[in-house]
Amino acid sequence: MATHAINDLATHAFELVNKELASTLDAARAQLEEYVDGRAGADALLRTAEHLHAARGALKIVEIHGAALLAEEMEHTCRRLAEAKDEQKSEQGIEALTRAMVQLPAYLERLLGGGKDVALALLPLLNDLRQARDKPSLSEGTLVLLNSGPFERNLPPRPAAGGGADIGRGFEKVAQRLRPAFQAALLSWIKNAEPARSLDELLRVCTNLERAAASEQVKQLWTVMAGVLTAIRGGGLEASVTLKRLIGQVDRQLKRLIDGGESALVNAPPVDLINSLLYYVARASSQDPRIEALRKQYNLGEVLPGQVQIEQAREGLAGPSVKLMRTVAQAIKEDLGTVKDALDIFVRTGMNGADRLSPQLDMLKKIGDTLGVLGLDKARGQIQREAQDLAAIVTNGRPPERTVLEKIAATLLDVEDTLDRELVRAVMPGYEAEPSDAAGALDTQQRKVTQAVMGECTVNLAKVKEAVIQLVENPADTRPLEQVKPQLRGITAGLLMLDKTKAVTVVERIGAVVGSRLAVARSSSPSISNGWQTRSSASSTTSRRSALAVPTRGTCSTTRTAASTSWKPCPWRSRRRPPCRGGRRLPRRARRPRSRRPLHRRRA
Repeated sequence: MATHAINDLATHAFELVNKELASTLDAARAQLEEYVDGRAGADALLRTAEHLHAARGALKIVEIHGAALLAEEMEHTCRRLAEAKDEQKSEQGIEALTRAMVQLPAYLERLLGGGKDVALALLPLLNDLRQARDKPSLSEGTLVLLNSGPFERNLPPRPAAGGGADIGRGFEKVAQRLRPAFQAALLSWIKNAEPARSLDELLRVCTNLERAAASEQVKQLWTVMAGVLTAIRGGGLEASVTLKRLIGQVDRQLKRLIDGGESALVNAPPVDLINSLLYYVARASSQDPRIEALRKQYNLGEVLPGQVQIEQAREGLAGPSVKLMRTVAQAIKEDLGTVKDALDIFVRTGMNGADRLSPQLDMLKKIGDTLGVLGLDKARGQIQREAQDLAAIVTNGRPPERTVLEKIAATLLDVEDTLDRELVRAVMPGYEAEPSDAAGALDTQQRKVTQAVMGECTVNLAKVKEAVIQLVENPADTRPLEQVKPQLRGITAGLLMLDKTKAVTVVERIGAVVGSRLAVARSSSPSISNGWQTRSSASSTTSRRSALAVPTRGTCSTTRTAASTSWKPCPWRSRRRPPCRGGRRLPRRARRPRSRRPLHRRRA
């Protein structure tokens, strides 16, 4: 979609990646600056492209499609400039790339502050980047349908394999009969020869094809086409060259219907064409019942942003960013802190020597001028009044009253407290630092709950990732995957509590992959998956073998007869069984224990 408010889940995901994303964009800007300043060659552009590629992947993950498209165009431009030899094109590309490098972080800051993803605000910059690469410009319809078009969200399910063979078997005959009239009327309308009559004829053909269609996909094509023609006929749409080319593509779909029947469009519907036609339906100013029905059916009111909203977004990109305003606020706070410290030292030293406060007059004048440039007239007036009181103290040269200095310090504190809020509001007019009503407080509480739940889900995902890494390092050991199941159950429970069904589906797919991996591991090597059972059975088997192989006291393990395999008792029974070999007593020398005397004495 061209514009959508980022929900709580997307906001939290964006906050998680925002720090790394900002550092990646800073690294890309540093590489670009080195190339522009001449300190590096084309390799710097390639490194910039690599950073932008990483940023684009992160933006796609958090579903900020407008910024992701801008990062993609910037990446392609960097790679093209690294190979370009045309100096004029290179200068044009560098200029567009520099502006994009400044506006992309500003666009992301506005989104993080609660703004909407208005991709149409980036259209001029996107087209400048494409022109530097000799690529065709993007249309508004392309950005409106950037995420997922209205036709895709209302697309009926495809029939099973072989189930669409008998759909609309006689439709190709009707299409073949009506196509000559469609082509003649289309050609007449393109040439502006009796446009009203040509539009009526096109509308008649589309209505007949809509009635003859048996499948929902084909019926939607001709319904949307009839809506566009109705808007043009009523003056709600301008018959531009782009629109004429778009309607000309409908004739190709009519040819597909003649050759392959309705099943050709059912199996491969023209999604981009219908979405582009719906974009013009959303832009139409007509109030015809047919157009209103299409707007309601496809929810086109949320697809196309208003012109005022687009202009506000573009003005925000052209103006200072929230980050810049907060940096300015921090600098002003440091100056205010310097004045407050000087007043505090003056009071603690007995308030003697008022001329020591004269440098603070220049500081207050500078602060007031800065606030005036930023448009904060109220704060500027407060600073100027306190500067006049302080100037009177310096001029008199006598110790001032303590209440006057306390009043000056209190005013400086008030200005410092409201500085952040007023500066951010100057950039974002709808910004509110703290909600003032019950609804706002409820939204804040819900956001905190969402952040807490998503924080726990993030911890569990980190554990899942660690288990997968262990599995990659040691594929034979699937025990880490056993620990993944409870982590995935916890993530699913948290997402269900937040009613995030799309994310739940993704987690369930991960769980299915883990389950299938465990099943394969158990079937291929049961000793790994059932290690404790294998070790237990091995221990019992070993003990049984030991019971048979090791003789008890007074038995000999090697005394057997040829007729029997049973063990015979050893004839020598004693507390310490002597060594024996084949049932015979060994010589005494063989049985004599080793001497315990030291080696040097035995030699002696």
